[in-house]
Amino acid sequence: MIYAFAQLSIRDRDTLGAYRAKAAEALARHGGTVVAAGPATLLEGDAPAPDTAAPLGFPHRAAALAWIP
Repeated sequence: MIYAFAQLSIRDRDTLGAYRAKAAEALARHGGTVVAAGPATLLEGDAPAPDTAAPLGFPHRAAALAWIP
């Protein structure tokens, strides 16, 4: 198992549902799963935190790399 980390800044909540559906399809095509997801909290530093953060799991490195556009 290998993991990627997604950070999302949501600009248009009206289109979020459609984005989630397309993202889920793309993730599934490459054997990926959302391990967890939720609001991001910045623990250190002063960079702006994304709206949502999610670790993504893939069965192997090649699958994760194939998922990246």
